[in-house]
Amino acid sequence: MSDMTEQSTIDSASKGETEPQTSDTETEFTAMVNEMVADQAPQVFAVVLERDDQSDATVAAWGMSFDDQAYMVKANGNSKYFLADAENALAYIHRTDNATPQLVWVNPTADASED
Repeated sequence: MSDMTEQSTIDSASKGETEPQTSDTETEFTAMVNEMVADQAPQVFAVVLERDDQSDATVAAWGMSFDDQAYMVKANGNSKYFLADAENALAYIHRTDNATPQLVWVNPTADASED
């Protein structure tokens, strides 16, 4: 464990001390990290069971899609799936007599075809 030479900003603030100024380099680095995270963030999706008469819908599962794989967990938490592609999630949520599973992207403006 290394000796810390600077107090955390939380400790400083609680003692009434002023926060240290952020340098341009720190600001640029933070912006770069934020952009990297945004670029690599998984796309979130739901598998929704929609009634055939469109009178009701239920979220049956939640998932995350990455560049080369997807992960899904049923809404009740009982089953988890590693998938080659998000669209494969539909194979694990079965159609009922009056409801059909649909893949719904949480951010509809995201380009899901980049997977």
